[in-house]
Amino acid sequence: MLTFDQFKENGIARAIVNSLGPVAGADDQTTWLDVLDRAVSFDDFRRNVIARNGALRGMRHFVDAVDAASGAAMLSQAQFNLLCAFCCMVDFGHVADRLVEKRKVQGGVWAGIYASMDRPYAKVLATMIREAAVA
Repeated sequence: MLTFDQFKENGIARAIVNSLGPVAGADDQTTWLDVLDRAVSFDDFRRNVIARNGALRGMRHFVDAVDAASGAAMLSQAQFNLLCAFCCMVDFGHVADRLVEKRKVQGGVWAGIYASMDRPYAKVLATMIREAAVA
């Protein structure tokens, strides 16, 4: 598994976070990747995602970004699985459940996990699951 600093530098993890794009409503064009880069721990990152999701009344910044990323045509099954695990890691497991239902993944999100992931992806996934469990 990865430490937080290793996670922040991991290309696969960064690609998943980067796929979320800019934080809606941020005056300074902050991206979700900027939020990750500024965090000092998994817990700090989780708190910042939660805080930014509800920063403006009626706005669902993180949830909307995940919805947009999950609908990307080029998102592989492995990337989709990581996006769902990422949602769980930052305390948005209900969003992952909705994504799976929306995408109508046969047999559930975890059904093809071994077929869809190589070791580098699995290491990022294991880290996300560990951090989701301590949230």
